[in-house]
Amino acid sequence: MNIDGINMMSAINLFNQALLLRKMRDSLAASQIGRVVFVGSESQTFVENVTRALDFENICTDVDNYYSMDCYGGSKLMSNLYCKSLSRKWKDVFPVSINPGDIGTGIADWAYNE
Repeated sequence: MNIDGINMMSAINLFNQALLLRKMRDSLAASQIGRVVFVGSESQTFVENVTRALDFENICTDVDNYYSMDCYGGSKLMSNLYCKSLSRKWKDVFPVSINPGDIGTGIADWAYNE
């Protein structure tokens, strides 16, 4: 958890993006070629409890029911949904979300062995 009580995975994968884009919005729009690339993950399709993963009042803060892959996948799912909402709102900036495919980062090994 960070000092605001937000799970670090969600803070990094979603909230930092939103804050950065809020601060860059005018510059992106003024550039005439404004593009934002979100890096997605296949893990969003493996979220066991989507309702819990998208619970903005309790984003991965329930220590008794914490499951890291739900948190990671949920944060990536929220990031994709955020990208989609920006594509509807922003007509002068082009947001896109990509999935780079399987990459040997070892995150799944770490998450399943916690």
